[in-house]
Amino acid sequence: MNRDELYRRFGPALLEAHARLILDYINEIREHIDLPKITKKQALADIQNHLSSLEEYDWMKENTQ
Repeated sequence: MNRDELYRRFGPALLEAHARLILDYINEIREHIDLPKITKKQALADIQNHLSSLEEYDWMKENTQ
């Protein structure tokens, strides 16, 4: 299975669940060391910033033409 097939098969739900899990774990650690939690709004803004620097998948380019 290649990169395109993997993301087509499991889709955005898997990515969202993974992101939420990581945010929960990060916030547990931050709370333990007396740092404020990262809000979902902050995390989404950071994700959007990173997404803008990633190359599109081939299938994404095909759907926009």
